[in-house]
Amino acid sequence: MLAAKYSIALVDTPQCPCPWTHGVACREFLDGWRDHGFQVGEALSLQECAPYDWLLLSNHNVDWRFLDALAAQNPNTIFILWSYHNHVDRIPFKKWILTGEQYVEPPTLPGHIATHAIALQLPQQNYHPLWLRANEAPHQIGLYTRPHPPQYLGYFAGSGYKRDWLTGLPQVFYHDVHTAGLLSATQRRDVALQSIFAFGFHSNENVANNHVTQRVFEGLAYGCVVLSDNPAAAKLTGGIVEYVENATALQERIKHFLAEPQRITEKQQAGYAWAKQFGTNRAAAEQFLHKAAELYAADP
Repeated sequence: MLAAKYSIALVDTPQCPCPWTHGVACREFLDGWRDHGFQVGEALSLQECAPYDWLLLSNHNVDWRFLDALAAQNPNTIFILWSYHNHVDRIPFKKWILTGEQYVEPPTLPGHIATHAIALQLPQQNYHPLWLRANEAPHQIGLYTRPHPPQYLGYFAGSGYKRDWLTGLPQVFYHDVHTAGLLSATQRRDVALQSIFAFGFHSNENVANNHVTQRVFEGLAYGCVVLSDNPAAAKLTGGIVEYVENATALQERIKHFLAEPQRITEKQQAGYAWAKQFGTNRAAAEQFLHKAAELYAADP
C-alpha cells in the first residue's frame, strides 16, 4: 500500500496508453513530484491504479468503459487529464484538473483556439497547463561542471527542425529523434553541459501557438545561451532566451556572443536563476498542487 496523499502515477494501460515522446515527457514531469515528497509510479492496469492519490491520463485513446470503472474504483483520486478538452461534459471523475500545452500568448491555429477557449471557460476553473520543463532538481542547477573548452559550439535534440539554419557552423551536435531515437534526460543534460549554445527550435505550429518546448528550459538549466526561433520563448523568460528570426540572425548572434564572452557568462547566470524558479519539473508539479488546494482543499 502506498503512502496516503503522497503518491502519483502515469496511467499507461491498453485502454489508456501514453506512447512515445509524450510518454517520455509525462514520465519526466512526474519525476518533479518526488521533490514534493511523492512516491511516483506507473499503472499498467486498472487494478494497479487503485492505490494512487493522483493519476495522470493521456487522451491517446478514450475508453469510457475503462474510465467509468476507474472513477468507481478511485473515487478520491485527483486526475490530471491531458487534452480531454472535447470530453469535459462526460468526465466521470469527482476530482480532476484539465491540462494541455502551455501558451505564452493565446494560440492562433483554429483547432487550438477552440480547445483553449474550452479550458478557459470551465465553470470551476479546473484547468492548468502542463509545463514541460527540465528534469532537474533546482538546487543542482549551476553546480554541474561545464568543460573548458566545450566540446560543441551548440546542440539541438528533437524532431528535425531547421537543420539548414546551422549550415556551415562547426562542432554542432544535432540529434533528430525520428532517425536516431530518443535521448534520455541524462544524455540531453550531458550534451548541453558540453555546449555553448542551445538551439531552441520549434515546429511552425508551436511558433504559431506561442508554445515553448522543453529543450529551451533544458538549455537554460545547464548553462547554455539559448537561441530560439520562437518569440514566445524570449517573452516567457524576459529576454534571457534570444529570439532569432532566421539563419542569418542566428549566426550573427553566435558571432556576437563569441566576440563578447562576458555576455555568455551573463546569460548563463540569468538562465540559472530563471530555471531554478520556473524551469524544472518540480515547479511544474507545484502548479498542480496549488490548483488542487484551491479546488479540493488538497494538501499542497
